[in-house]
Amino acid sequence: MCLVLTGLGIGRTLPVQSVATTGLLPAHSYGIGSAISPSFRQLGAGIGISLVAAVDRPSPGDALHAYERI
Repeated sequence: MCLVLTGLGIGRTLPVQSVATTGLLPAHSYGIGSAISPSFRQLGAGIGISLVAAVDRPSPGDALHAYERI
């Protein structure tokens, strides 16, 4: 259910974000403006995933124990 709500939220906000980032740009800058938005979104996702992985990582002993159970 959470994934459905997340998908609906993202699906409704991405078009608005695209219009907001390119709406006031002159015609000759439209390509760069439309490329910057997904670039920063991907950069933010990468940094966010890295931070979560750094903070929420298991200790080496826990990881070894989980590996041995398999």
